[in-house]
Amino acid sequence: GTLRTTGNGAGEGCEAGGLLVQGDITDASDGFVETIGNNGPGLVAHKDISISLLGFESSDNKGPGIQSLFGSITVTQPNDASSSLTVKSNEGPGMLAGLDLAFDVASDDDPGDEPLVQNIVVLGMPINVENNGSWGILASGAGDVFLNVNPETNLPMSLAGIDVSSNGDPDKGCRIYTEDGDLELPQDDCGGGGIGVVSGKLYAATVNVSSNIGPGI
Repeated sequence: GTLRTTGNGAGEGCEAGGLLVQGDITDASDGFVETIGNNGPGLVAHKDISISLLGFESSDNKGPGIQSLFGSITVTQPNDASSSLTVKSNEGPGMLAGLDLAFDVASDDDPGDEPLVQNIVVLGMPINVENNGSWGILASGAGDVFLNVNPETNLPMSLAGIDVSSNGDPDKGCRIYTEDGDLELPQDDCGGGGIGVVSGKLYAATVNVSSNIGPGI
């Protein structure tokens, strides 16, 4: 089946988005999720986000497409089935692990003593991240990005196509979701580009990064 959230947050002064979970998100099924045209983020979780679906789309939202405040984002192919993930035309970063867009790991510290490790992992599922208002994919804290690479061995394990293109349009709005539950402009310049890793490393195979307004990587 299909779970669709669209047009939410239309009330005066409301900045609600599509899906908000104050914990972990685990989607593993043979279904589809669409979160489109909401007046806020497409999908936000306070902790980890794990997506394993036949299809997922987050587009045309007035905030990030997918954002984890204090956790990691993992996208995997379900049961060797044909699947895809699309994150496009959102007013903010496409996929963000962290609290802001600043290239400063200290800015994403949890209230605890140690910086959080917030990885972004995409394995086996073709994804398109395009035309978002800031970075296409950004790990803004102490974390790595693995695209078609096994995070345990650092070896390529998939040839699924990953396209990160045309992100960082300065004419598109740019907002992020804060730990206080507000949609705000980033602390620093919105910036933008293809793939950003603030304090960790990028491991990638079979990735196209093109036509971004800003750095490719």
